[in-house]
Amino acid sequence: MANTSPWENPSDAELIARASQSGFELLQYEADTGQVIFEWRQGRHDPGPMFVSRRVALHWMADWLRRESPAWRVESLAAEPSSASPSVV
Repeated sequence: MANTSPWENPSDAELIARASQSGFELLQYEADTGQVIFEWRQGRHDPGPMFVSRRVALHWMADWLRRESPAWRVESLAAEPSSASPSVV
């Protein structure tokens, strides 16, 4: 079995809590067209990225936290096997 970080596949509640620690809130509302929208908002007045599915919104935040959150990166790096080669993006 591969050595993985506990934050590689966090539960929804863990992910939302971690996003909250970074100042984000996941909002859900219905547009005039009837489409349900999920939006990550940081602060009350700053619009954030919007998604038409909760799953995609959560995936986006998990990716954002991996890239932007220092604590998340440290936990992820600590869980990686030492033989892992860096990936070029």
